Amino acid sequence: SQHPDKVALILDDQSLTYHQLLGRVQRLSYVLIHEHRIRVGDVVCQYLDRSIEMIVGILGILMAGAVYTPLSPSDPLDRLQVLVDQVHAKLILINQHSPSQISSVSVPILDISHIHQSSSSSLNQEPVDVTPECISHIVFTSGSTGVPKAVQIRHRNFMDYVQT
Repeated sequence: SQHPDKVALILDDQSLTYHQLLGRVQRLSYVLIHEHRIRVGDVVCQYLDRSIEMIVGILGILMAGAVYTPLSPSDPLDRLQVLVDQVHAKLILINQHSPSQISSVSVPILDISHIHQSSSSSLNQEPVDVTPECISHIVFTSGSTGVPKAVQIRHRNFMDYVQT
């Protein structure tokens, strides 16, 4: 808020200021809550390669109070379906560069490439009630049996890790 016009993100030839980043994150959060009925604790997967949209997606999911879960575009379709089923995902975020194979997964998909272009004039929304005990994200381990295992990370645990 002190420096809204300073650059917050740079990737290759793209950049966003803090003001632009906040605007995109708020719009995505609004769309998740009001158009896709995402609630605190719902799992939203993200199927994106490294990009500015990936950062917007992560922050938008967290701002909506949902649980961020990354999916790798390099994984085969059958593994993606297993991961999505295991976490009971409500939605998968993609962008225009995401491989099209994800459309075969049995979960609704939202292309976030065009959300920042929408003209939602009223982004008024009530703050979501996220506590330190809420789950912030889920990561997958390879598991000792070769079957991916979902590991839940709470906001409290993540903040403890960041602060150490």
